[in-house]
Amino acid sequence: MANSKDPVRVLIVDDTAFMRRALVDIFSRDADINVVGVASHGQEAIEAIELLSPDVITMDVDMPVMDGITAIKYIMVKNPKPIIMISGMGGHGPVTLEAFKLGAVDFLQKPSGTISLDIHSQAEQLCMAVKQAVTVDARHIKRARLRMPVISPVPVTGRANGLLIFLALKGACGQVMRTLMHLKSSLPVSILVIHDMPPEVLKSYATALSRHVPWGIRVDERGMLQTPVQEEGFEDLSCDIAERFCSERGVAHFYRLAPNDDLDLFLLAVAEKLREKALVVLFGGPSDAGIEGMAAVAEAGGVSLAMSPDICIYPHATKHAIESGAAIQVQTENDLWNRLDIFSSRLKFAVGANEDVQQQALTVTDAAMESSHAGALPEQEGLEIRTDETSAPLEMTL
Repeated sequence: MANSKDPVRVLIVDDTAFMRRALVDIFSRDADINVVGVASHGQEAIEAIELLSPDVITMDVDMPVMDGITAIKYIMVKNPKPIIMISGMGGHGPVTLEAFKLGAVDFLQKPSGTISLDIHSQAEQLCMAVKQAVTVDARHIKRARLRMPVISPVPVTGRANGLLIFLALKGACGQVMRTLMHLKSSLPVSILVIHDMPPEVLKSYATALSRHVPWGIRVDERGMLQTPVQEEGFEDLSCDIAERFCSERGVAHFYRLAPNDDLDLFLLAVAEKLREKALVVLFGGPSDAGIEGMAAVAEAGGVSLAMSPDICIYPHATKHAIESGAAIQVQTENDLWNRLDIFSSRLKFAVGANEDVQQQALTVTDAAMESSHAGALPEQEGLEIRTDETSAPLEMTL
């Protein structure tokens, strides 16, 4: 990570002269950004990195000599840097998935194709992405190795008993991929993944990912947690959280955090509606969005976890969540997966245990009613009623 007091040193990589000039113009207007060089393809970028040592790289995809995806492979092995993809191929699933898999921290769609004459319309978004990317700890970027494509997830029937919420706003796509590959879709839960990325990029990446994980993936095309209904306010869609996200188990819902969405308000509603049936994981991020809501989930009986800043790409948010007491620190991805398995199994056990106790109670009642005609209760040989010790909820450290 660069010194926060110095301007962000940016290297622009694009094969079209117009786009290079346009991006230089956009970034040069921001006093906090310093364009240190430009390159016309991936090979030039690799050479320029050695000479210029940029803090952040913006990378096109479709370029001669060496394309952007190939360049990421070399850069992340030899000299890891935060890479923002700026391309007209944000709607191509194999491209977006591969970029995130290799370690790109962001993917912005050019507004009108390879040569976007209207690129200045995204000036604010582009500058913000660069200034967020400079806070990335590139040492913690890990390539996600996906399984070979699967035909389709095994269908799982029934409602979910709980909801796992993954806050992966920026730069955490690799962690989400590895977690979805590890978790079995037979667990009695559903998953909500919240990313901060353009809607066309979210849809293409999540759809492509669905071929590699056992979970059925649903993408909200609007990509919003709340929908505007009038100029003054928003219609709160959180009232039907259980119906929206828990109607099917084995499903991972991918949502985009839109500019007008309030993540804390959404998590406060989750805390109220789902209580102990909700678990939230913060994978990191450049802002404190959601931390207040995570505290509410924990206070309501749910579980709030944050990945250790020592392994996060964006450590700011997780450090704040842990230090404020809003979340429990998780040291490794293996530790996270174990905690998710325990939480999901606890939900399954609780439901199964209640059903067993109720069934045994009915059996005793039926036997008593039948024997009452004979004037005495029969001995309940072989019938075991659970004591308080066995029927109490499991106490597991999460």
